[in-house]
Amino acid sequence: MFQKLHTIFEKAFHRQKEDQKEDRRLVVGDVEVALFKDSVEVWRFHWDDVTRIVTYKCDLFSVDLVCLDFVVESQQLIYQTDEDMQGFLDLCEQMHRLFPSISEGWWSEVVLPPFATNEKVLYDKPAA
Repeated sequence: MFQKLHTIFEKAFHRQKEDQKEDRRLVVGDVEVALFKDSVEVWRFHWDDVTRIVTYKCDLFSVDLVCLDFVVESQQLIYQTDEDMQGFLDLCEQMHRLFPSISEGWWSEVVLPPFATNEKVLYDKPAA
């Protein structure tokens, strides 16, 4: 019984995800990051303006989604990214270059254990 329900939900979730799939692409540079959705710019921030970086997981029923939030206090905005976005690996690599205090093992810390939020502050800008 459970297997049948799981199969039904999995098919429904997968179909819905495919129907709603959009092109979300991160363009990562030395100075800034931009998000494009279906070729339209959604947002842009400068690395120098980042005051906090937070990682966590979202439980999507049968899988987890690793997320990174970039906080820019001067704009009172949080720029949300996730591993399903094109360019996410480039984002992570550039983040490590620009914020060397971030632990190399942060990914493992947020991924395990599965289906737990595992929120963690990766970077907090020191007070001036």
